[in-house]
Amino acid sequence: MGSNTKAHHNSTQKPWQLVSQFCWIQFKHCYRQANRCVDVLGRIGTDQDLDFISFNCPSVDIMNVFEEDLIGMYFNRLCLDPDVVL
Repeated sequence: MGSNTKAHHNSTQKPWQLVSQFCWIQFKHCYRQANRCVDVLGRIGTDQDLDFISFNCPSVDIMNVFEEDLIGMYFNRLCLDPDVVL
């Protein structure tokens, strides 16, 4: 197993190890086209010099987007992927 494959395997196993500690958990899928926080963080990341940044709380740059998501604000988003049905 190559080092990249092993690193990927380890990073995908950690969340499942955490999940296994709970009696009940529910996942809700958010299509990448609708995940505005990830879009904002991705744009911020392209301007960063560091390879990795960890936040203890939401970044000031995404606080408005995060709060809008919490209250359930709806945004229409153009989805160019014909295989994705919303």
